[in-house]
Amino acid sequence: MNAENRTIRVYQHSDKPALLKIYDAAVPSAHHFLEESVRMRHRQLAEESLDDLATKTFVLEENGIIVGFATFQTEIKMSGFFVNPELKRQGLGRKLMNYIQSEKQIIKLAVYKRNRDAVSFYKKMGFQKQSQKRENSTQPIYFEMTWKA
Repeated sequence: MNAENRTIRVYQHSDKPALLKIYDAAVPSAHHFLEESVRMRHRQLAEESLDDLATKTFVLEENGIIVGFATFQTEIKMSGFFVNPELKRQGLGRKLMNYIQSEKQIIKLAVYKRNRDAVSFYKKMGFQKQSQKRENSTQPIYFEMTWKA
């Protein structure tokens, strides 16, 4: 894909179906270790957050087609980062994250320890592990990570 045809812009309501399609394609492999009920709860929260005026979502397009997105719950807390899994390893995630890092001074996120590809990606992008937690004793461990300019 030609990098010159990649654009990043702010979310518009009409993007919602395309973003949810990417989410639905990416989550099963990235979060295969989560129970279906937990994945469904996370999806509902992701869908609701797209229309929440307090969130900000950056949309990555390639040749006019939406291929990825990142959502922030607050100015610094990223709650989702997804790239179409059919297009992985083509620099799309790096492009989106580089853009976000150029716009922010600090980014915080949580990522499941077992989502090794994501943990590796965030480390390559300069994120540092701050802590290791879990919601409760039956849930998987996640890392809280931070990037600072």
